[in-house]
This record gives sequence, structure tokens and C-alpha cells, in this order.
Amino acid sequence: GKVTLNGTALASGSTKVSFPDTCTVKFGDSAVVFRVHRAYAISTIEITTDGGASITSKTDYVTCSIKFDGKNMYADYSASGAKIRLRGNSTITYYNKKPYRIKLGAKAALLGLAANKDWVLLANYRDPTNFMNAVTFDMARYMGMPYTNSNRFVEVTVNGTYVGMYQFTEQIEQGESRVNIDKASGVLLNLDLDDGPDLAPSATDNFTSTVYSLPVCVKYPEDVTAAKLDSVKTDFAELETLIKNGDYTALSKRLDITSLINFLIIQELTRNVELVSPRSMYMYKSSDNVYHFGPVWDFDGG
Repeated sequence: GKVTLNGTALASGSTKVSFPDTCTVKFGDSAVVFRVHRAYAISTIEITTDGGASITSKTDYVTCSIKFDGKNMYADYSASGAKIRLRGNSTITYYNKKPYRIKLGAKAALLGLAANKDWVLLANYRDPTNFMNAVTFDMARYMGMPYTNSNRFVEVTVNGTYVGMYQFTEQIEQGESRVNIDKASGVLLNLDLDDGPDLAPSATDNFTSTVYSLPVCVKYPEDVTAAKLDSVKTDFAELETLIKNGDYTALSKRLDITSLINFLIIQELTRNVELVSPRSMYMYKSSDNVYHFGPVWDFDGG
């Protein structure tokens, strides 16, 4: 049929057209307003460190200014006084494309996500598709796993140098818009060899579990005391003992078994090699005194 744009007939073949955010399409006497989705648009982040300082440490932050261009999909944002450092373990050791952790001076709702100060830029260096983490996060969300991370892809520039496409997402931590466990009684654990006593012997927030010798790092509470660490270790040993003894009636009162099943399904479907180490295997417990598996994390090697 005949197609006109703003009163001008369009010729057949390749015609380049610039659309606004919305357009009205008439079908006979009916008119429908469509929102134009720019599927090709990727938001950008420009990071400029004070004095052009290099970002070389995973413990020491560098002060920076930061500018988000939402490409008309999300609100733009810019701020000075932010901080940035490296994050991760094997990624920053072996690969040229580095992941980053960003801390803002004040909470902000970036790229349509709930307001917070702490954010992560995942490099996904081992994954040439850049989709493994994103697809897995979506999978976990569809399966109803709480506190699953969001997906936003961004093109990143650091001190004027383009460093690649990154995945912008939330930091896994306790918080209303993060892992929303009780502040007083909640516990967030990471079963991770890199964070465990063998590879991080100077850390004061980890232990080797009593029954299965798993490397356990306490992510929340932060700055955990020795007494609290012993309490978590004892409680985790009780959970392990129920599993070892096959006491599933008692276990069902201390472990969300559905979350374990969903967690393992995701590990199997993605053939996630990190499970065996283990690395980046999160668990949390809130005021219900029940352990839950998740949030899922780190699938770029799947």
C-alpha cells in the first residue's frame, strides 16, 4: 500500500527516516500513536578521574566525575565527587578489560534502576556475546528468584579512551533495593574460593565451613565482629549437618529448597564452571531464619 510520512509519500526501497520519540500512524480513519523504540541505541558513560589518575587498585578508590547519556531511553545524569575502583578477582588478574565498582556521592536512580550509591560495571571479557550474565539474570527473574540483578548495557569511556561495552548493574549487598534482608538479623554469604581463608588469609570476614570445607565469606553484616563470625559459622554448620544426615524434614525449616533447585537448574543450563570451585555462590538469610540461594552471579565463563 501507499505510505506517507509527514505528508510526503515514501518511495519503495531503502529510505532513511529519522523518527521522533513517538509517531502517529493512520489506518484509514483510525490513528494510533506508537512509541519508537531505538533498538540500536546503547547508553554511554564517560568517567573522568581527577588529574587523569589511573584506576589500578581493587581496594583504593579514585575520585572521578561521571556522565551518563541515556540516549532518550533513560534520564541523563552527571556528577562530580564520585569514586571508582577495580573489582573482581581473576578478571583483573588475567584480562585486559577490567571490571569496575562505582560509588556515588549521593544516591541516584541510574538508567531507570532504583536509587543507590553503589554500582558495578561488568566487563564480561570471557563472554564474546556479552549476553551470558544478562540472559541468566533474566532466567532467574522469570523463575521468581528474589533480588536478581538488572541488565543495562553501556559503552564506557575512561579519561577520553573508549574501553568497551559493559554491563551496568547493582552491587550485591544488603539494602531495600538490593538484597533486602533484615538489618539486625540478616546474613549475606558468598561461597567463594577467592574470598575464603585459603586465598584471602588476611581477611577477617571469612571461614572454612565445618562439615563440607566450603570457603564462606560474610558479605553482611559488614565489618563483622569475631563473635558474629563464630555465630554464623556455627549456624552454617548446623545447616550442613542437616544436609549430611539427610534430615529433610528439619532441613526444609532451615533451607528454601525451591531456591536451591532453581539455583542448580540455572547452574546446569548455563554449564557454569564457577560452581565447582566454588566462586560467586551467594546465599542469604533474613529474620525468617531460613537460608535461601541467590542472587545468581558470574556467568561469563558459562
